[in-house]
Amino acid sequence: MVAEGHEIGIHGWIHELNSILPQEAERDLMMRSGGCPERISGVRPVGFRTPSWDFSRHTLEIAKEMGLLYDSSLMSDEDCYEPAARWRACRSRGVSGGMGPR
Repeated sequence: MVAEGHEIGIHGWIHELNSILPQEAERDLMMRSGGCPERISGVRPVGFRTPSWDFSRHTLEIAKEMGLLYDSSLMSDEDCYEPAARWRACRSRGVSGGMGPR
């Protein structure tokens, strides 16, 4: 996959709920989830999406310690954080969930 230009990211070790884990357990699971793809692909992941979109007060601190560059847990697309006016326009047309067609 990496050879085809795909990025390998982190999405947890066992789809854990970070908000209920002790800090050391969360750290251990995040470190495991980062090390495995690197061993297999030869490329260190630089991004992550938290399992179940679940953050603890330590999640971003651990991500920074791991050298991760971004988090995609808010699940935006390449146009991150679209303008509020566009969101309101989609909502007024009854488009729910995503931002609607471009």
